[in-house]
Amino acid sequence: PENPYLYYLTLALVDQQRVITARAERFGFREFTVKDKDFYLNGERIYLFGENLPSVRFGGYGASEGQNAKELAGIMVGFKRQGYNIIRNPHMPIIPLALKLADEIGMMIYNEWAWSFTNTLDSVEFEQRNLKELEEWVYRDYNYPSVVMWSCGNEVRYSGNKLTYDLLNKQVTRVRELDRSRRPISSFSGAAYGYGTEKLDTDVIDLHTYLGLSSPAWTNWEANLESVLELDKGIYGENGKLNKPFIIWECVGYSWGQVYDPNFTLNNIDNYASYAEKPTTWALSGGIGFAGTIGLAAALDPNRSLKYGREHYGKRIMELIRYQHENVQGFAPWFHDYTTSAAALWNQPLFAGLRDNSGGVPLTNLFAGKSYQQTFFLTNSQEKKFNNLEVKLVIVGLDGKEKQLKSFSILELLGWQKQEQTLQFKLPGDLAAGSYQIRLTIFENGKEISRNFYDVFVQEQKILTTKIETKKRVALLEANAEVGVKTKEILTNLGIQFAEVADLGKLDNYVVLIIPSTNKPYQLFD
Repeated sequence: PENPYLYYLTLALVDQQRVITARAERFGFREFTVKDKDFYLNGERIYLFGENLPSVRFGGYGASEGQNAKELAGIMVGFKRQGYNIIRNPHMPIIPLALKLADEIGMMIYNEWAWSFTNTLDSVEFEQRNLKELEEWVYRDYNYPSVVMWSCGNEVRYSGNKLTYDLLNKQVTRVRELDRSRRPISSFSGAAYGYGTEKLDTDVIDLHTYLGLSSPAWTNWEANLESVLELDKGIYGENGKLNKPFIIWECVGYSWGQVYDPNFTLNNIDNYASYAEKPTTWALSGGIGFAGTIGLAAALDPNRSLKYGREHYGKRIMELIRYQHENVQGFAPWFHDYTTSAAALWNQPLFAGLRDNSGGVPLTNLFAGKSYQQTFFLTNSQEKKFNNLEVKLVIVGLDGKEKQLKSFSILELLGWQKQEQTLQFKLPGDLAAGSYQIRLTIFENGKEISRNFYDVFVQEQKILTTKIETKKRVALLEANAEVGVKTKEILTNLGIQFAEVADLGKLDNYVVLIIPSTNKPYQLFD
């Protein structure tokens, strides 16, 4: 992708030295294959840093070819600047102009067919028409060197539906017959989980996951991925291991469902409650659907909203994916956005990060003068080998002044290797309460080659023991798990007066209700 080189093949029909007709076809030489669970471009292993560009946005709206070309080129160049190396055109084939530009720019294409979502089919008509049109699609796009992988559809539920299952496999068989260059074929994007457990004919296992938006908290992300991997090992694996690439080609979201309320203010309980009681779904957030990932105030703010979610929640999830270096061979958020600045971080081939031991929860709220322990990891998703790397950890205030927390060396990092080590550091005791940024930077021979950061709020330790005057009647819900007992201890140590209650129907005499931390659901309502 870094050095696209194109050729022209001209075919002419000549009669007695007179050209009757001629055609020139542009093409390029490249080989994109799968070996075990990894992708290889021209014989060299490659990690897929991807995005999605919906085909439906281009063609059929009255725009000229020049207008489409300008928009498409701007998007693809923008994606490439962010570090992406491959784009999927979801839900249906994209206009050929997009593939032509991808050839010139050096952007690989995960090329998708038009069978999306539906499994209500005419058993005779669909097969005849679909396979014929599928062939036309392969012939049309065959010579574009940017097309490196085929997706034969999107999110098709086939569980218990033999007709759908058989037709999905027939599509893959037909593409294999037509594509003599043996490009990898995905049965459909999203097939890894949620659409059926019968084994499909596929070269790639492709997951769609929006954990945190439509299902339990994002902090369960790694456990959820592990359960999907175990399921797929049982379906597609051999000897307990997957022998196909596993990719995550839709995740995070924050490209739909926005609700704006510029009048929303923090600490207005009635206003918050009015949103909390509204229905929310995966497709229609109602604002409150985003509260578990970025907070309701940010979700409703016209100046933050979806873009804020892509930047902050996206960074959080993509960091979890990069940590899964051995299990995930490529990923793509569902953003369609080449202005997400944080993408330049998560698309670094050499990626450094810090994580705790509870599902990768990032550093957030810290205390001056306190010591912390994190796991430092460095993931090298490329062939290049490094020697004598220097790692620096600093904390920077809003005034731009930085203080060093830690520095150490890594003698050697091999290609495609991930290293981890326990890292302990202590925050300076003289930090004033406020917002800071912890910055992690990797240097080679004095030159910066990778960076990461964590936005944190630092507080003085004295607030941990300063007694709080209780001016309102406080009720503490009886804890339903051992972890919740800690809440009672904290309130007691802070001098907060409270009464424990087990029945929510007896709250008339209280102004404040505190619900303790828990790791299992409260049975509060019928």
